[in-house]
Amino acid sequence: ATELAKEEVRRVLGVLDTHLRTQTFLVGERVSLADITVVCALLWLYKQVLEPSFRQPFVNVNRWFVTCLNQPQFKAVLGEVQLCEKMAQFDAKKFAETQPRKEPPRKEKPPREEKKKEEKKVAPEEELDECEQALAAEPKAKDPFAHLPKRWGHGGGLGRGFGVI
Repeated sequence: ATELAKEEVRRVLGVLDTHLRTQTFLVGERVSLADITVVCALLWLYKQVLEPSFRQPFVNVNRWFVTCLNQPQFKAVLGEVQLCEKMAQFDAKKFAETQPRKEPPRKEKPPREEKKKEEKKVAPEEELDECEQALAAEPKAKDPFAHLPKRWGHGGGLGRGFGVI
């Protein structure tokens, strides 16, 4: 699974590197929401996984990533970011320690539903105050949209009730 993930990261970084070959930022000539989003998505990769030998072929991505990190707005939120020097390795023992322990299922029988139903019947009803009594006495209002067809318009992919007129 780790090797498959590494290959997928290489593929995605390759696509990004090709795009950034002629661009300073992902969209336009200044930082956009696209840059913020992708930097945040790649941040932990650059901190934990992308060691220098792994990221070496992706010169344009590295340039863009470091350029974004050096923007004052990024520094204000992220602080100083140290790029990974050695790739993090999977440790099965540590992983097992962090997973919650599974307890064996209990052999107790759940209480019967009949008893719960009986208890509900036995409970005395609360007295309603004046406001609640008035609301209970009012006839139930029918749906104000009941006369409309369930789906109107030509059904052109805009969702229920938003057809083109």
